Order: sequence, then C-alpha cells, then structure tokens
Amino acid sequence: INMFMSPTADITVPLYGIECFGGAGNPDCAGVAEAGYCVYPALAAACPVSCGAPVAAGDFVDLLRAATVDEHTGAMLSSEYKICISPLQSYIQLKLLLAAFVAVPILLLAIPLIEIYQHSGNKYDNLDEDDHEAEDDGHAFSAGDAFIHQGIHTIEFVLGGISNTASYLRLWALSLAHSQLAELFKDMILGAGLKSGIENPALAAVATFIAFSMWAIISLIVLMAMENLSSFLHALRLQWVEFQNKFYYGDGQKWSPFAFAAIGSGAED
Repeated sequence: INMFMSPTADITVPLYGIECFGGAGNPDCAGVAEAGYCVYPALAAACPVSCGAPVAAGDFVDLLRAATVDEHTGAMLSSEYKICISPLQSYIQLKLLLAAFVAVPILLLAIPLIEIYQHSGNKYDNLDEDDHEAEDDGHAFSAGDAFIHQGIHTIEFVLGGISNTASYLRLWALSLAHSQLAELFKDMILGAGLKSGIENPALAAVATFIAFSMWAIISLIVLMAMENLSSFLHALRLQWVEFQNKFYYGDGQKWSPFAFAAIGSGAED
C-alpha cells in the first residue's frame, strides 16, 4: 500500500488503479475529455478549456503538460503538471462508505428484533420459584429496554469505530516520521560528508569516514532503537485499547492452579 511503502508520496495519489493525465504519457488535456473524466473536479479545474467550461476566451488555459527541457543546454524550462485519479478506488470507497451507513440501522434493530421474536413464542410456566419471583421483581423482558440498551451500544460502537480508525492513523504518522528522519540524517550528515568539497584525497576520505560513522551511529540509535520501540509500544496500545475492546471484557473466573495443599482449605472455605 502506497502510504506505508512510500510514506513521502503525495496523499492525493491513489493507491491502486491509477490513471494519470499530464506528464510524459498524456501531455495534454485531450485524453481527459475523451475518457469522460471531466466529472472529476480536479481534472475539470485543470482542463477548463478541454472540458468545455463556460469561461471567456483567454481567461483560463489547460494546465496539464509535460516537462519541457532545453535541447541545447538541457535545463528544465517548465516542470510537468499531471493529475492521477482512480475510478476503481473511488467506486470501492463509495461502496464501503454506503456499507458503513447501512450497517448502523442493522446494528440498532437486529438484536432487539431477535429478542422480541424469541420472547414472543409459547409461554411456559416456570418450574423454579426463584425465577418466578425474579420476574415479579421487574426483570421481565421489555422491548423498550431492549431498544434503548441496543441504541446505547450502537452509539458507543459507531463513535468507537470512528475514534479507533483515527487512532490507527498514528501508525501512518510514525512511518512518515521515520522516513523523514532517515532522509534528514542522510542529507545532513552523510550527504555533507560525501559532498564536502575537500580536494585532498586523504582528508576527503577521513571526512567521508567520519560522516559515515556519525550517520551509522545516529541511525542505529534513533531509527533502529527509539523508532522501533515507539512503534512497538504504539502497536501494543492499539492492540489492547482499540482492538480488544470489541470483545474482551476481562470477566470470568480467576484461574487457580491445582495444588494438593489447597484442597483442604478450599473445602473449609
């Protein structure tokens, strides 16, 4: 996935099914109108003339272009301007969003309706007097209580799903910080040593060795030790807080290992 394998990539670049307009492959806006992609706001804004926007002549121009380089000097005259979209990704994201909204009324209504159906069958007399007294004390089934109870659980689940999804983005933030730190150390330390400009070969070799040693030590301490420890702690917290709260309650019976000495004391207790 692009976010984790290439954290420095632009957030607007799709993850899969990419079609790019502009640049070396499609250097102008002609392909946008032919493919029917003027419905995308980004492409419509970049290609107002080709998409037939009602603008006065000369007010707007198509922005998509390839990079132009001077044939004689090799200098870049203008950088490329391209936009990448993914109809497949847009389709999948829309379906997932609709599925999330459809799941909310299912969460809200399914369990209360099942409980109402289970309690609407044949009524049998309770053989246990204690159970009969419990129902007399107000513990009988109530459809209103079931809907209220499930509504509270649905609100907690929806809000928890949103907050947990946002919380998992910390892993993306950690990968981005890791990538930026690695690039910073490489450019500021190792790059400075390799591009020191020292003409004496011996001194240049010493400067390169010192820069490489500093870069290796700092990278090992900061990136390999601190960053890995931070990632481990964040992943552990996400496992116990965001993931386990879906099903882990921490109830049940406390485990007690078997011991012959505890047999007599257990019987007395």
